Amino acid sequence: MFDIQFQGAARTTTGSMHIVDVNGLRILLDCGLYQGHRKEAFERNRQLAVDAASVDCVLLSHAHIDHSGNLPSLVRAGYHGSIYTTEATRDLCNPMLRDCAYITNHDVEIVNRRRKAEGKRLFEPLYSEQDVERTLAQMQGVPYKRAIDLGHGVSAVFHNAGHILGSALVELLARQPNGTFRRLLFSGDLGQPGQPIIRPMWWKEQIFCSWNRPMPTATIRRARTSPGACVTMCRILPSSMPSLSFPPSALAAHSKSSFS
Repeated sequence: MFDIQFQGAARTTTGSMHIVDVNGLRILLDCGLYQGHRKEAFERNRQLAVDAASVDCVLLSHAHIDHSGNLPSLVRAGYHGSIYTTEATRDLCNPMLRDCAYITNHDVEIVNRRRKAEGKRLFEPLYSEQDVERTLAQMQGVPYKRAIDLGHGVSAVFHNAGHILGSALVELLARQPNGTFRRLLFSGDLGQPGQPIIRPMWWKEQIFCSWNRPMPTATIRRARTSPGACVTMCRILPSSMPSLSFPPSALAAHSKSSFS
């Protein structure tokens, strides 16, 4: 079963952050900045909705700041694990997160000038250049369609989302106690028509697995939302859709697992 908590991009389009608990593994899908009015954004971005120490791994869909911009805060809070993403997204995060650190720090400086004159407590920057450096060091670039073994019988695969360079849908495959598999597809942001350097989304490529048989529909035991649900952000693949990729363990188990 997949236990999903929507902690960002719920009834809004910024601050993408989704917690997935499966097979004893806690996965964070994206860790984006909330972008809105200064006071609201300031407060929401400083209150991470997840305990950094509880996260086993991070899967990043793409480099846009509303999906990646709070990763340095997660690292600053004590996350030391891997941040998996595509190679292009890893490269784009280098200048984008550095730029984000500069802009947010400059913004705090402006606010602190007024607060100092008013005798109020000064604010700390959201994160520093050093936090960005550590975040980039924890990023691992993975090609599209290559399985990532996350442990606990769970693997992940990135598929082209056709949104920006390196953008990806995230496919999670989880082995169940009875030997079958469940999978969940996180859409992230989709499409960007008319861009000559962006390939179309993966389902337009008509790629099928070797035996061309569908996986069963994944199920969600419960979904908690804050604030409000945005179920479309995490899509469950229909049972009629063939699986596009499996780790070697899943291929080996196919002969003794039920996929019907």
